[in-house]
Amino acid sequence: MVQSAENQVFLAEQLLDGILEEPKIEIKNKVAYGSINQILKSEKYPFTLGQMRDFMQKKYINGLHIAVRKIGRRLYIRLDLFDEWIENGGKL
Repeated sequence: MVQSAENQVFLAEQLLDGILEEPKIEIKNKVAYGSINQILKSEKYPFTLGQMRDFMQKKYINGLHIAVRKIGRRLYIRLDLFDEWIENGGKL
């Protein structure tokens, strides 16, 4: 639906005046993701780049594929599942 410029200005003024409320986004699951670089820079994890590459290359063998998400060409790791994987000795 295309709105006229006057209608957009009117809606913006109402929004600023507090008549209209901005739509609120409800976050149900608070899940943290981290890139491999973030994990390497973190003091929480003692892994090297070589170890992380090996983990990612063998993610279907070692069970880490459950924690890995690929968005475009980048890999992100769900940190809660990664921590669980570490605590279980490399198995999920």
